[in-house]
Amino acid sequence: MVAVDPSGTKGQSDDGDEIGIIVAGKGIDSRAYVLADRTCMLSPDGCWGRRAVDAYHGRWSQTPDKVKADRIVAERNFGGAMVKHVIKTIEPTAPCKEVTASRGKKGRISHQRKKHRLGVRFYDAAREPTPRW
Repeated sequence: MVAVDPSGTKGQSDDGDEIGIIVAGKGIDSRAYVLADRTCMLSPDGCWGRRAVDAYHGRWSQTPDKVKADRIVAERNFGGAMVKHVIKTIEPTAPCKEVTASRGKKGRISHQRKKHRLGVRFYDAAREPTPRW
């Protein structure tokens, strides 16, 4: 799956947070693995949306046919219907599910130990002290 956490930034022209975009999958051991981090600071007018759709199609990998996601999951707490609208404008057939975070960022971070990172960059600690996911 591809997970999108919007920030509301206009892109590189402002000082807003990055848009969190990750590709994750479930291993045969039933653990979640982050396969790619496509986080960026781009505008919603096709830039970060295109990046999320490319991740959905597996275009982050040298073997995209083997890593295509089954859906895009987007947090709507900040972006409302914006994320789904941006995704569907770029790729009308991409399955996109909106979710609402049930806990604050600190609560979500405490569960990070259940996820396994496979050598991907997560966030810039100098710019953002806590992960977006």
